[in-house]
This record gives sequence, structure tokens and C-alpha cells, in this order.
Amino acid sequence: MATLDYRSDEKVYAFETAEIRGTLRPGNEFPHHGLTHLVHKATGIEFVHPLYAILNLYRFMHHAAGDAATGMDSDLGNPRQGERNVEADANSVTLRWALQDPGHPEVSIRYAILEPATVDMTVTVTPNAEAHDFETLLACYFDPVHVPHVYLARDRFELEDEPGRFADEPELAPVNVNPVFRGGVLAYPRDEDSVGISVDGRWRDIARFSPVRRYKLPVCFQADRQQRVAAVLMSCPEDCFAVSSGYDSPDARDRFHKHNPLYLSLFGGTLEPGVPRTARARLVVTELDDDLSQPLEHYAAFLAETGGA
Repeated sequence: MATLDYRSDEKVYAFETAEIRGTLRPGNEFPHHGLTHLVHKATGIEFVHPLYAILNLYRFMHHAAGDAATGMDSDLGNPRQGERNVEADANSVTLRWALQDPGHPEVSIRYAILEPATVDMTVTVTPNAEAHDFETLLACYFDPVHVPHVYLARDRFELEDEPGRFADEPELAPVNVNPVFRGGVLAYPRDEDSVGISVDGRWRDIARFSPVRRYKLPVCFQADRQQRVAAVLMSCPEDCFAVSSGYDSPDARDRFHKHNPLYLSLFGGTLEPGVPRTARARLVVTELDDDLSQPLEHYAAFLAETGGA
């Protein structure tokens, strides 16, 4: 059974299952809340970036009206900051934030440690004002030795121009540096309506988000291909309007190789005052076979358990 133990000297919860061990920080001490260690026990592989965290809520953003909108106008709060209430039981930790501003949403997140190698995350927000194209950016920063992978949709012209060559199945792609997009975050939107959200001005003061191909599934992973182990991040299509990533690069100084991020953009749409919304995400550590089949198997299990699309 998964175990959870608070270490008051480090201000973290240490957890362990049959296949993983790690630490979960509930407070705002750097590197902020989320998983600050995640180790695959059989190989000793560490997934978390040595300076940062994974499963960390970065910002709440919405569409700020007007051509002069800036990132500051779009910001509805930074959950890395602010006071929070912490509750824990045998295998879960729940954080509830005090309001930083009357216009910000109320928020809670629950981390559940599950056998044999899973961390489930549930994010609930209750807006105090109407918010359009609402986004909660779930940030994960991995050790740069790992390579990001995403599942992309086939373009309909790719399917129609050469009938029979491709099935309408997810295309698994490792993400490698290219001069066309170097220096920014690659965004894989869910659909056409989601394409413009990341470039509406909300991130202009923080990073360049470059929409590229659509995701087929809201699943991505970081892999150590030599030792055949991966950390797989996933959500439900109805909860996640974009997946984003950095890229693998031989230049250790490259920001988005050095930070090696994976992001899930949760919620989307319009949030009404006083009406709570919930989004779900899961992180699974898994060994890999030659076909890299395990991530999609874990995703299918996630959808079956959560009733996702």
C-alpha cells in the first residue's frame, strides 16, 4: 500500500509505492508546491528537475479584452504564492488556497498516491468573476537527461492525399530542437478553437508559446530510452485544451532544453461566478518496451477509471 509521511525538517511529504518513491511539497518554499523528487526504484532514475518541481500549478489566466491586453491584464493569480491550508490522510494531500485577490478564483488541488506507480491530481476552481478562455497551466519540469514525447493528430490532408498510407491514429513523436521554433514553448492544441488561446497576449511577458500540430491525445511523456523507463503525464480531452513542451537539444544552455518542461493547459471555455469546475491529471511511471506501448495502455486505464472521453 502507498505510504505518505510528513518530514517537518524539510517541509515535505515523503511517499513510496511498490515502484516509485519521492517527495511532495505542499508549501510555497522554492521550488514551490508539487513533486520535488520522483524516483523509479528499480533503476534509480530521477525524473524531477534538480531545481524545480512537477505537477505544479503555475498561473491562472483568462482572455483580457482589448488589443492592448498584456500578460498582466490576463493574470488571475499565481498559486505558487499565497497562503494555503494543507490536509493529509494515508495516501493523499489536499491544498486549499486563501484568496489573493477578490477577483481571483478559489482553488484546491488534491494529490493522491496510488499503487503501483501513480500520482493522481484533481484541480477544482470556483471563479469569483466571469472568466473567458480560462486556463490553469499545470507545469512539470523534468531532469534534462530525459526526452519529451507527444502524441500528434494526423492532418486530414495527410490522410486524404495518400489514402491508406496512414490511419487516423496518434503519431508518437520525440520533440527535438529546430531553428524554426527554438527559444519558445511548443503548444499542441486540442482543436481549432484552442489554437489562439496561447497567443492572445496572456504569456507575452513570460515566454513565447508557438502553436504547432494538434494533439491527438492529451498524453505526453519524458523518457530515458537507454534504461527504458518513462514518466507519463495525461489528462482528459474535456479537461485539457492544449499540451505543451520544450524539446531535446545538444545545447545545454538552451532554456527549453535546460528546463525540459511539459505543460497541460486545463479547463478552457468560460467559467461562471460561483460555479466550480474540476480538471483531472495523472502521472504514471512505467517501464517501456520496444514499441513504447505502455503510455497509451496507462491512458486507456485512466479514461476507464475517470469516465473521460
